[in-house]
Amino acid sequence: MTSAATTAYLLITHGSRDPRSQLGAQALVRQLQAGLEQRGAGQIAAIAHASLELGPAPLHRQIEQFAHQVAPLGVTSLKLLPLFLLPGVHVCEDLPAEIAQAQAKTAVSLLLLPHLGAEGALLPVLKAQQAWLASQLQAKAPALSPNPSPINWVLLAHGSRRPGAQGAIAQLAQTLGASPAYWVGAPSLADCILALQGPAGAGTSVGLLSYFFFEGGILDRLQAQLDELGLPPHRVLLSPPLGNFPEFSVAVLAHLH
Repeated sequence: MTSAATTAYLLITHGSRDPRSQLGAQALVRQLQAGLEQRGAGQIAAIAHASLELGPAPLHRQIEQFAHQVAPLGVTSLKLLPLFLLPGVHVCEDLPAEIAQAQAKTAVSLLLLPHLGAEGALLPVLKAQQAWLASQLQAKAPALSPNPSPINWVLLAHGSRRPGAQGAIAQLAQTLGASPAYWVGAPSLADCILALQGPAGAGTSVGLLSYFFFEGGILDRLQAQLDELGLPPHRVLLSPPLGNFPEFSVAVLAHLH
């Protein structure tokens, strides 16, 4: 008879009105459940996702409900993984407060894991993005070009107004040999690209690494900004988000432990 594991998992996303974010999180849950059950020699893995904002209930209630749901299965510990990329206000203040409220209402032990963007957990996925962009830019290059254009890398992130939060992105960008650009904060995407495509960058391409989990409205608007700049597609290209790469679920699975 198949048994249930004593540890369950809850992924916590920011929440979005865009259904693509919800679909991406649901797909990730299915991939992780399969991976956990394979690693657990067939034990049933209880895993779900909740939203900090725009969810069906406040986050602490979502956590309580899931804990009560899995407790009869023999689950004694619930690991909570924030699907957040920056140590901003949500990660440092909002999530701990919500989890403390939930812990007061359940006997299941709640353990908050480091946010997914911590400790270089997603570096393999970003390198997969780089490889994809390099191949796409080379394929789009004019047929008469004798040599592939050098690529200037840009790590494109949401950004945060919390003091010091951008430093984590800048450090990660340095590891990738990239320049950082932000949706919130400076430098903006347009400013970064115009600087890279100036006289000193003539003849180079720009590969934009999407430091976002799933497709959504922000990436749509960033792509629209690129289109407005009117640069040729063989010079500037935006990668799909992290969740579109198979390395993503592998990295998340490793982060759960």
